Parts: sequence; structure tokens; C-alpha cells
Amino acid sequence: MRIKLLVIALLCASLPFPARASASAPQALETNYQQQAEFVPGELIVITKTGSPISGISLPEQAQASTKKRPGLEKLNAAVIKVPVGKEDEYISKLKKLDGVLTVEPNYVVQAALYPNDPFYPTDQYGPALIQAEDAWDITTGSNAVTIAIIDSGVDDTHPEFAGRLVAGYDYIDGELLPDGNPDRDDEYGHGTHVAGIAAAAGNNAAGVAGIAWDVNIMPLRVLNNLGGGSYANVAAAIIRATDNGAQIINLSLGGPGPSVTLQNAVEYAYNHGVAIFAASGNWGTAVFYPAAYPQVMAVGRVDSAAVRAPSSNFGAALDLMAPGDAIYSTTPMYPVTLAVTPQYGTLSGTSMSAPHAAGAAALLASLPCFDTPDKIYQALMDSALDLGSSGWDQYYGYGLIQIADAMALCPATPPTSFAIEYDLVTSENCNPLVQYDWVDASVAPNTVFVVDNEDYRNMPLSIAPDPVFAFQFGGTDYTAVTIHDNGFISLGAGRNTTPPSAGGNYRVNSSLPSSAKPDHFIAPFWDDLTDTSGSANIFVKTIGAFPTRQFVIEYSGVQRAGVAGSLNFEVILFEGSNNIKMQYRSLTGSGADGSSATVGLEYGDLFNGFAGYEYSYNLRGALEDGFALMFIPFNGGDPFLPSHAVCPQMEAVTIESGVDSPCLTTPETFDVNIVVGDLLDRSVLKVQQMTAAPAMPAQFRDLSHYADINLDYSPPAAPLTPQVDVCYEYTANDVLAAGGHPENLFIAAHEIYTNQWQRLPTTVDSFNSLLFARAPHFSYYGVATLNPDAAGGGAGTARGLGLPVTGGPLSPRVVPLPFVLAGAIMVGIWLRRKRRR
Repeated sequence: MRIKLLVIALLCASLPFPARASASAPQALETNYQQQAEFVPGELIVITKTGSPISGISLPEQAQASTKKRPGLEKLNAAVIKVPVGKEDEYISKLKKLDGVLTVEPNYVVQAALYPNDPFYPTDQYGPALIQAEDAWDITTGSNAVTIAIIDSGVDDTHPEFAGRLVAGYDYIDGELLPDGNPDRDDEYGHGTHVAGIAAAAGNNAAGVAGIAWDVNIMPLRVLNNLGGGSYANVAAAIIRATDNGAQIINLSLGGPGPSVTLQNAVEYAYNHGVAIFAASGNWGTAVFYPAAYPQVMAVGRVDSAAVRAPSSNFGAALDLMAPGDAIYSTTPMYPVTLAVTPQYGTLSGTSMSAPHAAGAAALLASLPCFDTPDKIYQALMDSALDLGSSGWDQYYGYGLIQIADAMALCPATPPTSFAIEYDLVTSENCNPLVQYDWVDASVAPNTVFVVDNEDYRNMPLSIAPDPVFAFQFGGTDYTAVTIHDNGFISLGAGRNTTPPSAGGNYRVNSSLPSSAKPDHFIAPFWDDLTDTSGSANIFVKTIGAFPTRQFVIEYSGVQRAGVAGSLNFEVILFEGSNNIKMQYRSLTGSGADGSSATVGLEYGDLFNGFAGYEYSYNLRGALEDGFALMFIPFNGGDPFLPSHAVCPQMEAVTIESGVDSPCLTTPETFDVNIVVGDLLDRSVLKVQQMTAAPAMPAQFRDLSHYADINLDYSPPAAPLTPQVDVCYEYTANDVLAAGGHPENLFIAAHEIYTNQWQRLPTTVDSFNSLLFARAPHFSYYGVATLNPDAAGGGAGTARGLGLPVTGGPLSPRVVPLPFVLAGAIMVGIWLRRKRRR
């Protein structure tokens, strides 16, 4: 593979610009830049399956693990592998075929996202005033309990603006701790020191400049070399280290055009551990770069002193906020560096300078008790932003320019520990036949018909004349009317979510639930930017049944995702009396129709700024399919058991105290989990829901039709599978027969919802207790299978080819010879006798 053209970020104004395509086609540009993304020659990132360390995998000839230390990367099951330069493609294919390897990707290059500017530009700071920092400083200048991690080119530890506030960091370029106490240069490029000064230079000290958050700590993590270049592997490792060492805020004034599994896993790890992340959108005038493009990260674009967007500032669906980034005066190293800036203080421009304005604002919010999660910080900054460009969110300005003082005024109320009414969820997959897909055709008269318009809404009483209106309780409040929105959600109450900034009830940009931002108090069967280009899309409303068990049906027929060919047909049913909410999906076609760009769920915490809700999925690939149904069931808040105990008896919900062992306690044909004592740091709720249906397994698996949906709800939220979790299943005589008479031919499989694929897990057989054990790679659906002798290739050879122990050779029941039948019967008899002795 030849080394590709570097297009990751603009380095300096003196470099020639590539030709730019029209700003109206950011997605096409993004794809083009991903194809050109540069990577570190001769380096690949290998991500292994849980329980398969890279040290236990036999690497191909001329491939070897990098000896360079990258503390933190091991948390992602990732390692950097050295391969011959020019043969990266060849070795990606080889490594992907190895047992224990999940995926392989190039070690992409990141670059600082800035334009160097004239170092003699006047040294006036307009940035803090433009984003209301001066008013915010009357409330707080930060706290030494808050730490910002500056993942960049390092920070000059001799600079007086940072005296006494640098905490232990790490140099991923030279492989040493920072600050190192040596007289050498901890920032050879100059970029990181400039960024750190914008976010957190000392204020009110009669010298130099004032950062946004004066009194917070700074954690220097060096991932960019003396030319401003670095790698995804180092950035990912630094994110993990910052998270594990107490940073509340991470600033990433760097990026690249291509996505990365390694980088995304690191971002999710930090976010799930309560870290707010801010990143530069990039300076190509194209789609937002990574990691800023990930949903857990606030992508920050650039404006000048007049709050006008720089044409080079990247834009698109992932853009969140804008901040000053033109001719920003800040700290520079006390010695000459690669960047053409004067020592101690100098001027630079770019989205690199915008991101630390936002990170500093976040640090001020984090210094106040009520902003104790990333979501609260994000929502406050978005809700309070000064709207620029088109009304509401737009792809060039996001939600607008940061306004820190206004954000502080949005201090969210602390929600109660339980609400009067809460909800549980059952589906046609895990509670069938108790919850079945049963489409109600609302297009048949008598009904009400609305033509789908662009960003429109309709107020509607909960009945179709001449039937009397009925009351429907949602979130503990009775409603007799709804507001139906074209963009795939229904608000409870007439005229709700129809005032600015929604401008006609649009809310076309969906978000995760629950959220303090509007809309609030609503039901979302498919919240996305929906429209009609065919002229045939309608919303049908119909009441069926008789008092006191009527059903109010809202059917979306033939709608499309904006700019995407296809047809979406789904409905919501509100049940009188029970107050259940059912969502059904008849047919979904077109890109993103599987839920990969939509929100599905409820938000009912209206009285508490939206901090109550139930999210089934948010931009989750494979979440929805044809013939699928969801049912949300209300129950009294604080009840010790979820209502699904009554309506879905396969569910078990158990509260597990921290520091307590949770062993497998199964019954035949059921799943459970084992959590080792001490692995849980906080009290959590384990939900093991035995299922009757699941996505189809691949042809080479013989599906034994035993499934469970397994989740562990952490309190507070933590990264998936922080504890070591073993999934276990108690097999039966029928399972053993299906496995050719040998329980060691059984295995546990895990379903990956993002790829809609089943993964065969390394499985241990406890034949004395009739248990199968497998380490859980993530929380999802689990199933039991054996190898299918009827799969292509046939017989025991196929089974052995998949690497499963085949001591008895799984055989088709249609062709099992008599000796095998007798042997199997004897084994089952022994197995049953042993079971009676237990």
C-alpha cells in the first residue's frame, strides 16, 4: 500500500490549499478525505476480543508488537503491530483472519487543527468577552477540584501562567511522565502550550493573558511531535489515561478525516466515565473531522471577533458549537519552537483555538455542583448558545456561539431518586407472544388524515369524533390532546414543543434521551428529520375499540428521511386504561431506516427539565426492522420490581451491591451471569431477560433457540463491561443431543447490534453442573448454538474448520446411525441421573 496524501488538517497558511468542492456536498467530501487519510507507515492497530491478549496471538512472519509504551491502550483491547512498510494492506488481511482478533485498522495520523498567524498581531484578547467569560467570572473562575486534560503537543512546564496547576501527565512521543522535572522542552511544537493558555492561563495576576478557567488543574498529555503530527493510537491511549487519572474535561485540538474503532472506543470510555470531551471541527471547510464527529464529543467550529464563521471551519451534521478561533493571543513556550510564534506569548488561528474556549467554559460549569455530568454541561452550552446563521441549529454554526454566563443560569435541577411514574420496555422479540406485532391500519375511515409537510405539527384531541375524548396518563399527568410532529415524535398536550427555537415545531435534529433540551414530554417512535418528496406521505389518526379500552392510533405512512430515498411506515398506539404505549414498524426502507440515525424512546420528566425517560435506541444501527413491536409499560416509581415480572415472566431484575459476588444461579434452559466479588464499584441492577426470538444466526451455527437479553445498569453510569462478567447457561438433555451427544460441542454466542452479526465466544463446559460459561464482550443478546453439520462444506470437517472441539461430531438427526443413537441415549441417562443427585 502506498503512503497516501496527507489531508488531515491544515498546518499553516503558507502551505498550498487543495482544491475545494462545493460546500453543499459535505458527505461526498468526507468520503473523499477518508480515502486519502494518512497513516503511520508500517503500523497497524489490532483490536482483540475480550480474553484474547495480543501476547497470546501468533502473529504472521515479520509482524511484531510495538515495544513503545502507550499506557491506556490495553483498556481498549488494542495494540500497535509493526509490519513491513508498504505491505499494510496485506497484513491487515492476514491479521483479521487470526483467532482472537476482532478488527484491524491503520494507525491514522492526526495533526494540530490550526493556522499559524503573524506573531506580531496586536495582543488583545477578544475571545473571553465574546463568550461571556467576564460575566461568568463573577460566579466562578474555576476550581482546583476540576482538571482539564490537554491532549496535544505538550505544555511548557516552566511557563509562569501554569505555576502550581500542572498535574501528572504523560509524553506518548518520548515515553515518559510529564512534567518530567528536566530542563528539556516538554512542548517542542508550541501548539499545546497555546491551547492550554486559552483554556486555563492564570487570570487576575497582573501579567500576560487570562484563560477561561483560571483556577483549574491542567494535565499535559503529549501526542503530537515537534511538527504537530501524531497517531490515533497515541490519542486513544491518552484519552484513557486522562479518564483514569481524574480529568473531568478533555480538550482535543487535533483530528483526522477518517473514523477509527480504536478512537471511538476511547471516546465512549471517557464519556461513560463522566468526562466531557471537546474537539476541533477542523479547518478544511468540509465535514467535521474525528474525533469531533463522534456523538459523545462536542465539535467546535471557528468564528472571528465579529462572530462570523471562518470559511475554512469544518461543518455538517456533527457540528455542535462555535467559539473564537481567529487571531487568538495566548501563551507560548518560553523558548523557540517549530511554530513561528514569539516566546512566552503569541497569536495563532484555527479551530484548535476554538476548542479550548469551549473546554474552558465546560471547566467553569464543572466547578458548579449542578453540572456533574457531561450531558448537563453539553445541554447547557447548546441551550444557551447565541443563535447564528439560519434559525435554530444549522450545519455551519451548529447551535451557535458559546455564552458561558447564560449556560450557568441553566443549572439543571437535581432529579428525585424516583419518579411517580416510571416505564419498563418489552418487545416482540423478548416477550412474544405476550407482546406481538399486530399492525393496526389507521388509513381506513373513519379517521383523520394529515399530509406530511416540512417541519409541521398538528394539535389533535385524543379521539376521533363522534367518540368522546379519553384521558391518557403519561409521566403521571393526564392528557386529553397530543401534538403530532412530522419529524417522527408526538408531544403530550396541545401546542407543546411548538415555540422558538423550534420555529414551527421542527426539532429535526434528534438527540439522546433523556435530555434537558427541548423537545420535552414526548413519545419518539422514529425521531429524525423526516419529510415527503413523493407527495404521497400521510399521517393517519384513528380511534378503535370501545370505552374503557380504546386505542388511539397515529400512523406515519410513506414518510422519508430528508434527502434519502425510501419509505418509512410506523405507528404509535396509546392504550386507554392501561396507559401503555406501543410502537410498531411495518416496513422501513432507505438509508438509516434501521434506526441508525433516529431516536426511539420516551421523555417524561417534564417537571424536572427532562431528566427522566426511557431510550430504546439512539442512532443505533439495526435497532429497528420490519414486523417489530415495542411496548412501554408504566409502573409506580420506586417499586422494587419492574412490571415486566408480571407481563413478561422471563425477566429477572436483581440489584447487586458493590463488592459482592454474584454467581450464576440458573435453571435449565436459562441464562444468568457471574460477576466476581469486588468487580462492581457501585450498586447496579442486573437485567436478564430470557427471550423467545432473536436475530437469525449464521448458517454454520445450529441455533438451539435459547436466548437472553442481558444488561447491567450501573449507578453511576460506567463504561460497558468494566467488571469481568461471565455469561452462563444451564443446558439440558435435548441440548446435548443436538450437539451430537457431547456438551463440549455447545457454545454461547453474542449478538453485535451494530453489525447485526453473531460472534461465537470461547466457551467453557462445566459438565458436572451442566453449565456453559463465556466471558461477555458486551451487553446484548446471547444465544446457545452448536455447529451445523448441514452447512456448506458439510459434516465434521466444517465443524473442525471453525475450531470448536468436536469429540463426538455433531450429526444431523436425519442421518444419525443406530450406534450413535444408543450411545447418545446412554449419555443422556447418565446425565439425568447426575442431575437428580444435585
